[in-house]
Amino acid sequence: MSGVNNRSELSPLDQGNKTLTRRGRWSQEEHMLFLLGLEIYSRGDWINIATNVVKTRSPTQVASHAQKYFCRQASNNTGKRRSIHDITIQHPIPLQNFLASPNTNLAMHHSFPHHINQQNQSFSSNLPMHHLSVPYHFNHQTQVFCSNLAMQQFHEIPHSVPQHINQQNQVGSSNLAMQELLGRHLYVPDHINHQNQAVSPNLAMQQLHGVQHSVPGYINQQNQVSSPNLAMQQLHGVQHSVPDHINQKNQVSSPNLAMQQLHGIHHSVPDHINQKNQVSSPNLAMQQLHGIHHSVPDHINQQNQVSSPNLAMQQLHGVQHSVPGHINQQNQVASPNLAMQQLHGVQHSVPGHINQQNQVSSPNLAMQQLHGVQHSVPDHINQKNQVSSPNLAMQQLHGVQHSVPGHINQQNQVASPNLAMQQLHGVQHSVPGHINQQNQVYSPNLAMQQLHGVQHSVPDHINQQNQVSSPNLAMQQLHGIHHSVPDHTNQQH
Repeated sequence: MSGVNNRSELSPLDQGNKTLTRRGRWSQEEHMLFLLGLEIYSRGDWINIATNVVKTRSPTQVASHAQKYFCRQASNNTGKRRSIHDITIQHPIPLQNFLASPNTNLAMHHSFPHHINQQNQSFSSNLPMHHLSVPYHFNHQTQVFCSNLAMQQFHEIPHSVPQHINQQNQVGSSNLAMQELLGRHLYVPDHINHQNQAVSPNLAMQQLHGVQHSVPGYINQQNQVSSPNLAMQQLHGVQHSVPDHINQKNQVSSPNLAMQQLHGIHHSVPDHINQKNQVSSPNLAMQQLHGIHHSVPDHINQQNQVSSPNLAMQQLHGVQHSVPGHINQQNQVASPNLAMQQLHGVQHSVPGHINQQNQVSSPNLAMQQLHGVQHSVPDHINQKNQVSSPNLAMQQLHGVQHSVPGHINQQNQVASPNLAMQQLHGVQHSVPGHINQQNQVYSPNLAMQQLHGVQHSVPDHINQQNQVSSPNLAMQQLHGIHHSVPDHTNQQH
């Protein structure tokens, strides 16, 4: 067939081919393009293969090359001599040379086999593969843009996955995000972690998996993480309807912090739960905010601010149905980095005058458990209770629901860290005005960490001007005030 290559005149097949520029031995690049042409067109359509694929060869040359190729493939006696015709479309060969060759300018507008690595293109290749899908068994996945980066295992995505899943997730380091984003089933709504930005290695969303059914929009949409090994490593198992804006702007500024296990949220959770919870220290709040069932009132711990490490609400969990007032009625807490690890267990009637005037003269003391107030509470209870020692009062003034009169803890002033009213929540029924209206605290570790749970009718002016002038003192257990207490009991003690 060498005469075909040396002919000075074109055969009838070559009359319309004006781009014939090459004669002689076929190059490896041309042979691979010939194999691609066989995949696109039927065997024998040499004119289209030469015109649209192997543009450096005439249809006659393509037909001659095809005859040699098929004879070589049909022969069992290939011997030791290797030939270019031994290369098949399944044969793995280095593709860098022919992909970067200036002669392989493909202007392809035809239908290749669909969806086989359609957009896997190297940024270093000069081959303009505009509409080219690599056909079956073509080893075209040897191109890598950057090693050890994102989405090494983005595979096995069955069914419909909506748009914008982690669409703008930006990764600035190697071995980072979404190494195992796999196994997506059913419908995943739009905008889940749409703008989650990670700026440090080994960080966010290594195991964002198993998201089932309907997850509302904007869950942790703008959760920003600025430190390694941080938030939301295991945000999984979110089922059914979760309302908008749950922890939408939770900002974390320290490593190993908040919400590592925010999971298992079932049914209806009201809006704005811990919406602006700000944390400014490591190993802090709400590591296990989970298991919230049914109706939780609005604005629970909405703006809870924490300024010290290892503190409040590490395990605020298991909130079911209607949470009654005055939970943890007899829970005693005596040191910092502590309060409300186990906010649970409410009981009813406590007999009157239990340890009402118990006086103690050792530190870390007074009024840690002034609690048990329910229903009607007269005016001016502990209105001007003044304390002069640090780490103090009212860390857990909670359990207030429904109608709350004006001026509850209206001017509570705190002058020391780790202090007052970190968890003012859950007020029930009618509480008269001016409860602890001007409670002033000047020093840490003191009184009224658990002012809660007052029951029934308490007369006026109980402990109205109780003044304490030494640190960590009296009234750790002024609790359980039940039914009628005479007027002016311990009024100026």
